[in-house]
Amino acid sequence: MYGKYDEIRKKSRMPEQQARAYSQEFTKYLKSRGFSVKTLTNERIYESMGSGKQIIIGFPFYIGTTLVNAKFYKLGATDNKWF
Repeated sequence: MYGKYDEIRKKSRMPEQQARAYSQEFTKYLKSRGFSVKTLTNERIYESMGSGKQIIIGFPFYIGTTLVNAKFYKLGATDNKWF
């Protein structure tokens, strides 16, 4: 059963260590949406680079301390759909 969660962890592209600082574009966008940096770190929201240096925001979902899913949002994309 835990193999499934290991697979989810690999697909999430979540960094092994949480970033101490976020990029300015990432921080500016999330602050405009009402998130504070403290909330980002507490909820383990992370950023990743997609193709063409596009910032992808990762929103992990946990049950207890086990990562069970992650949703992604492309920052600055024209379609801005969750994937």
